[in-house]
Amino acid sequence: MLPATALAELVAGRVEGDRIEERSLDQFFKRHIETSDPYDERAQAVRPRYEALKAILRESLDGVRVIRVTRADDRAVVRCFVVGRDRQGRIAGLATSAIET
Repeated sequence: MLPATALAELVAGRVEGDRIEERSLDQFFKRHIETSDPYDERAQAVRPRYEALKAILRESLDGVRVIRVTRADDRAVVRCFVVGRDRQGRIAGLATSAIET
């Protein structure tokens, strides 16, 4: 599969100055599954959804990777792309954004 910077250009339209990070699927979901607050009822209520999404992504995509793109002009918004190859060999996955302050 492509290097993280090339993949970021493909899926995010990466521009000069953007910060690119690559994480594993486990790292991406860690705060929502493994380290979610056990006393936070809302976090525990949605935890099974994150576990199911992680399992579906792992089962459906080969070589699944997480690419995080932080724009040079807006460091608070991080665009996250979970991508891999589907059964037909096409790049597939999902995109989401996170606000980090």
